[in-house]
Amino acid sequence: MEFRNVSLDIDGAVAVMTLNRPEALNAVDDAMLEAFSGAW
Repeated sequence: MEFRNVSLDIDGAVAVMTLNRPEALNAVDDAMLEAFSGAW
């Protein structure tokens, strides 16, 4: 699953969410919060 500022990789029972917003030092914004919600 791919989002604009967050990537989600699932391997079996393990999920890894990676923040990808280096221009803002990975600060959380509204779009990133929506991506978090979409991942669950």
